[in-house]
Amino acid sequence: MEKINEECKKEKEKFFSILKRVIFTLTIILIFLLLIKYQRDNEQKIIDAFNDNKELICKSSIVSLSKGYKFEKNSEDLISNGVDIFNIKRCTLRYED
Repeated sequence: MEKINEECKKEKEKFFSILKRVIFTLTIILIFLLLIKYQRDNEQKIIDAFNDNKELICKSSIVSLSKGYKFEKNSEDLISNGVDIFNIKRCTLRYED
């Protein structure tokens, strides 16, 4: 009887050990997916703001449609005024006080 009890305890410990690993792995995957979704939403906000003629800060330059910047013909991510080229995904919104 004690032997069966010991085997049951070992199986129970093994089960919960595996369950903890699965839960931990799923949590990490979920966090990773949420970060990707947040980044894509943020990138889309920046693109929408540029299309709405709001100013963006790219490196140390202020860019907008009214300043002559437009999307490059062969790329959805690059904006240019003919001289400077920026990746719009690396820009941030300019907030005025």
